[in-house]
Amino acid sequence: MNLKFYNFRFALFGLFGSRRYFSAQTGEAAIAVQGAAYLSVCLAWSLGAFLQMVLERILQSAGNTVYCMACQGISSLLNILLDALLIFGLLGFPRLGVTGAAAATVVSQFAGAAAALYFNVKKNREIRLVLWGFKPDREVITEIGRVGIPTMVTQSLASVMTFSLNQILLLFSSKAVSVLGVYFKLQSFVFLPVSGITDSVIPITAYNYGAGKRKRITDVLWFATGLSTGLLFLGTILFHLAPEGLIRLFSRDADMLAIGVPALSTISLSYVFAGITNIFPGFFQAMGNAVYSTVLSAVRRIGIILPVSWALAFRFGLRAVWYAFPIAEVLTMLLCLVLYRRVYHTKIKNPGDCSPCG
Repeated sequence: MNLKFYNFRFALFGLFGSRRYFSAQTGEAAIAVQGAAYLSVCLAWSLGAFLQMVLERILQSAGNTVYCMACQGISSLLNILLDALLIFGLLGFPRLGVTGAAAATVVSQFAGAAAALYFNVKKNREIRLVLWGFKPDREVITEIGRVGIPTMVTQSLASVMTFSLNQILLLFSSKAVSVLGVYFKLQSFVFLPVSGITDSVIPITAYNYGAGKRKRITDVLWFATGLSTGLLFLGTILFHLAPEGLIRLFSRDADMLAIGVPALSTISLSYVFAGITNIFPGFFQAMGNAVYSTVLSAVRRIGIILPVSWALAFRFGLRAVWYAFPIAEVLTMLLCLVLYRRVYHTKIKNPGDCSPCG
């Protein structure tokens, strides 16, 4: 019922707010029209995205991360296939352009949700799904809110940061906004394995925390941090060696290349530090300190990136804006270590302060 309610609200925004949302971020009418067409379809049929997300988290909570990966793989591969068929009208499919891309996204989300439902019913031995007999429990609802609300705020801050950065970049040109969009697309591929590592850290840390295995907690954290840092270092090398080739995957426009090449090279300087700042929020969440994750996200995205990028833009110009990313990661990394020291001394090192670690 709650999923239907949220889907209804998003559908209303998709129908009546999409055009205004895009118009606030670009001065080009064609982009606003196409963006609104894409967003309205995705939001009107967003129930699939909600179902996939919830069902995948149920699998993850039971330690079935392989099935989560399978669901995401099914959804992503189907999306790529349908994009080609529906955008360009291949193999007898209608040529729908941007609307086709939106339709491909929606269908792939429902496919991912169907796969997640199948794995929960057939493979998840820890949790049994039922559709009736629900009874509200105040303690359960309170606990869900305690853990879930900080996560919800954390994810919302990413949208606030992107919207605000677009406003700063629009002071220079709409091409700078497009470069930021291209960067986030490329970043999603680079950070995909790190997201998988973070998703694995949460249940493993939580299980060992509950079992009182203090050494395993720290071993998991530092192994995951080292692995993610190494992977992101490879991303830094890639962005430095082939920034022009990466931009050309999306656009061959001369202005895009002139802005995008230094942007990718500069932002990727933050990746080594991001290996730490992306793992620690999951660790804090598993240790029952979800509010620390919210603090880290707020500091990095709102407290550092936005004011620093604004100041650099007005003082040094567009090229300097991208340095806000590595600056934010370095400062957030330092905050991560400060918060970790507090958690370590209160919940890991001194078992008397933490009953599960006794």
